Amino acid sequence: MSKDEYERIILEKHKDKLYFDSQICKEAILGDMDKEKIRWFLKEGKRQGRVNISIDAPIDEILMKLRLLKNSKLTNSAILLFGKNVEQFFIQSEIKCILLSTSTFTKPYASYQTYLGNLFEQTEKATNFILENIRKPLWLESGKISASSSYEVPEEAIREAIVNAIVHRDYASPSKIQIRVFPDRIEIWNPGRLPSQLRIEDLKKPHPSVPYNPLIFRQFYRVGFVEDVGGGTTDIIEWCKKAGLSEPEFEQEMGLPKAKTK
Repeated sequence: MSKDEYERIILEKHKDKLYFDSQICKEAILGDMDKEKIRWFLKEGKRQGRVNISIDAPIDEILMKLRLLKNSKLTNSAILLFGKNVEQFFIQSEIKCILLSTSTFTKPYASYQTYLGNLFEQTEKATNFILENIRKPLWLESGKISASSSYEVPEEAIREAIVNAIVHRDYASPSKIQIRVFPDRIEIWNPGRLPSQLRIEDLKKPHPSVPYNPLIFRQFYRVGFVEDVGGGTTDIIEWCKKAGLSEPEFEQEMGLPKAKTK
């Protein structure tokens, strides 16, 4: 048996112990679940054609089918995705969004927001923060009376970068996701690490999907927030190129992956 095959077998055997999102959230109970958010998830998942669970099913049955229950107890991913008060269990699960008035990371900040809530809510809030703080120029198209506009950085690229940070971050780390909006660039810092199979340079070319949090990733896939093919970073690059922007940079500083668009 090869070394790679042996490691694969060991990882498969102990995957529930290795992945933070599949571990039991010891103090959590079903009453901590946001039923309305779960209903939204089921409706959106059905619309995407990726969920086939009755909206009227009991909450525990729904969570069981989504693999978010383990030994009849809530997993960490259940709370992160659908918890009423996520910060009660995971104070580190937040996104810090900072608007800078200069090209250096110095105070005073033009705006500083901290976003809590479940991971779907964090996605929306962080995306909106960036969109509200970047330019959206207007121009007149030939033959048209009305003006057209689009964000200077494509909205889909921004959203994909944020989702990527959320689903691949290390939720056991006390560090937070940090988004920095400068006049000349956007930086997204993620408290996580690349899988051993990937290097930073691999993110700029087609590569396999290697989720850091498989259960969280799966639920984001069900509602169409991600695709299960490992193309998120290459999509970001293509969207930015089409918008006439320079190619996004992917770096690792102090052990933290960072995405930067200009």
